[in-house]
Amino acid sequence: MTSSFLTKMADRVQRRMAPLLETMEYRPAVAVTFTTKLVAGVPAGSNTIALNNLSGLNSVYAGDTFTISPFSQKFTATNNINASGGVINGIIFTPATTAATTTGTAVTVTKTLSISIRALLTGFDQTRAANTNLVTATSVRVLVDPRTLSYGGLALRPGVGDKIVLPSGRILLVDAISQDGASAFHVLVCH
Repeated sequence: MTSSFLTKMADRVQRRMAPLLETMEYRPAVAVTFTTKLVAGVPAGSNTIALNNLSGLNSVYAGDTFTISPFSQKFTATNNINASGGVINGIIFTPATTAATTTGTAVTVTKTLSISIRALLTGFDQTRAANTNLVTATSVRVLVDPRTLSYGGLALRPGVGDKIVLPSGRILLVDAISQDGASAFHVLVCH
């Protein structure tokens, strides 16, 4: 088979499956780090900053962490804010700074990603508890549309240890990864 045939087959499978897919949340186990700069100096005791987004950093969300060079203190953002006009302005954080910094000081932001994906639960592997009629699901197969697994235009590869949050709120941990026969979907085995 040619790769052109497989590409067409994958596209056909993805289009046919689209109505069955649900929106789920995908959380990669590995955090993403961006290095950017302060738009303006920050006085000691401050708990707000503005960053440029030249490094591809388009937002800061509550829970993201950052350090301000040359200090080792880790700060945690407490609000969600998106870039506007090349600047992410009004980031509120804790704890307050203990020393003043100057315009252009390097800042390293670590984001724990949470990506909205389109996916389908396809099967449960089940086990029966010894000497009972109790059946429990031990793993779940999830088909993930690879076109929806991206951040900032970059395609992400799923990894063991990543998490999927189902619409019900249940969190699944990825144990194994493969592709379906037409390479139309990532097949994730989770528990």
